[in-house]
Amino acid sequence: MKKLNILVTKLAARNIFLLMLSLSLLTVACKKESGNATASEYYVKYEVNSTTIYTGGKLNLSVTDEKNGQRAITINTRSPYEVTIGPVKKGFNANLSVSKEGSPDNQLKLYTQISVSKDGGPFALKAINGSDSPRNSAQVGYTVD
Repeated sequence: MKKLNILVTKLAARNIFLLMLSLSLLTVACKKESGNATASEYYVKYEVNSTTIYTGGKLNLSVTDEKNGQRAITINTRSPYEVTIGPVKKGFNANLSVSKEGSPDNQLKLYTQISVSKDGGPFALKAINGSDSPRNSAQVGYTVD
């Protein structure tokens, strides 16, 4: 009987120890970090693609850069193009504008999109302006939220 009491006491003590250890680990793991909260960083990727039966055409692009200025870029038609800017903060207004340089082209099809990456994560598509109808300009915008 005495051996049984000692065994029960040892098991109870071990179970109490394991319960206390689990609770302390849970408390430490769930503690909120205070004072180290930093604002998220976002990166914005602008993409343009175009199709046309003509070669040698040029497109004028304007994108909002990380300093809220406008960055002008000239690219060839029929060539996909992308540019990534950042880091930017929440509330940033990303805008992409593209137009054909020179005389109008009644065969030009433009596809534009904006994707955003938060804190180094994958890019997620946020805005798109694509059409199979011929056009000579396109715009797309997105406010980072």
